[in-house]
Amino acid sequence: MRSSTRRASKGGLVALVGLALACSDATMQPDPGKPLPPTPFVVSNPVPDLAPSLSEHPASHPAALATFGSSVIYISLPPGAIPGATGASIHDRRAGSSANVVVVNGGFDPVAVGAAVGDTIEVVVLGAVAPSLSYLIVVSEKTRPTVVRTSPPSHKRDVPLNTIILVVFSEPMDSASLTSAVTLTDGGLPISGKVVISPNSGEILDATFVPDAPLAPLTTYQLQIAGTARDRDGDPITIPVQADFTTSALSADVSPPVITILSPGPGDTMPVGFPRFLVRLDEDHDLMEIDYEMLDQQPGGAPPDIRSAFGGLTDYIGTNWHSVESQIGPGDYMFQMRASDGSGNVGTSAQIPLTFVDPDPQPRIVVRSFSVVEVNPNPDFWYYAPQLVVADAPGQSGLEPVGVEMLAIPGLQSPFPQAWALSQAIPPAQDTPLFHEVYGDYELSYFAADGHRSSGGQASMRLTYRDTEGHYYITTLTGPIVSGGLPGTYSGGCGHWIGEGVVSANSRCPAALRVTP
Repeated sequence: MRSSTRRASKGGLVALVGLALACSDATMQPDPGKPLPPTPFVVSNPVPDLAPSLSEHPASHPAALATFGSSVIYISLPPGAIPGATGASIHDRRAGSSANVVVVNGGFDPVAVGAAVGDTIEVVVLGAVAPSLSYLIVVSEKTRPTVVRTSPPSHKRDVPLNTIILVVFSEPMDSASLTSAVTLTDGGLPISGKVVISPNSGEILDATFVPDAPLAPLTTYQLQIAGTARDRDGDPITIPVQADFTTSALSADVSPPVITILSPGPGDTMPVGFPRFLVRLDEDHDLMEIDYEMLDQQPGGAPPDIRSAFGGLTDYIGTNWHSVESQIGPGDYMFQMRASDGSGNVGTSAQIPLTFVDPDPQPRIVVRSFSVVEVNPNPDFWYYAPQLVVADAPGQSGLEPVGVEMLAIPGLQSPFPQAWALSQAIPPAQDTPLFHEVYGDYELSYFAADGHRSSGGQASMRLTYRDTEGHYYITTLTGPIVSGGLPGTYSGGCGHWIGEGVVSANSRCPAALRVTP
């Protein structure tokens, strides 16, 4: 799995979807006279931003785009640190830089966020936790690097003989120090091999140990990272690390994952702005990453920005909805998907032709009410939660939301992140609220910081939806911004919306993650 980072957006507004608003005491202002409580997150000291002109890097964990200043910090979460979490929103209160990341197996690899010494970083954790969790971290002037995770993880058994042996660090490292610091032994005897650094833009966040010969079956190896591993400032890692793993009795894993696109089907249409796929994944070892690839396009069309769907999954066989964030315009395209496993095997799906269309602006839905609730949980933050009730138009039934995009909240900067609808049909002849309350929070909300807030007036949003015959429609909504508070009652346990580029894996929401044993 690539552990490179995606740049985060600079500005005071971010979308939080799923369990959106934090209810814990950690959302309060830090007391300058008291240290903040410890958190499970690993946050580096600020380092120079070596690639400020790059809008993004390939990422295992999708995050928003960014423009950065002169320094960034790297924030990561070791695997298993927050079980049940599916996503996290990271925000620098001073700089306004932010990132949305996917949490896989209770953690995520380092993500870069623009920040300086003394800045307060707020992290809101989303997923199968109630209420959602919020943490505050003050950026330190000096922090030593650490190992975020290893692959295989410590105590892993039945590891393929040709597994990829990977170490992920908490911040960019000095490559020269890694060539001798990362070693593999068998009962104290060194295994011949070399350390390989993946292509990068100066952000050396991982190293791979490649043995000169295949590993032996039923053997316990020790992956060691010595204290001589140093970051770009010359600081050594906090403590040496050793991860033991045991190989399988079987021969090397040469079977790639099997990936099948269940929907859409060949020749189907999809709406511009909200492409979505249902995928079947079959892998008997470790599934590491999924990529979407456009093979061909209509002449003259702009190439889409295809991003990794997710990474870091282990022992996974299942079916999942994934959204592709892209710049795909109307036209005909050829797509396929790729999946890689922990041994470097890559499987590809069949190629399918797809047509992307602009949704029909002719309304096919009745809007009963639309407003945006302004919530002020503490002096520095304002949250904006859309509230929308719809019904099917006369003679029209079986409508299903596809996605929403906030167009304008007066006083706040746009563009706003999009949100995909996972699964929520509109029952015939019934008023249907699209944004449910989840664990006492708003399911879809946006927040503004740095002293900014809405100036009131009218907000606007665009709703994309489809009918039972697969036709897509778009309706623009306008409604007032009204003052309100956090919901006071529990009314649902399943999130129906996912944020821009974020994969939902809420176990309480079968529609969001449908696993086939």
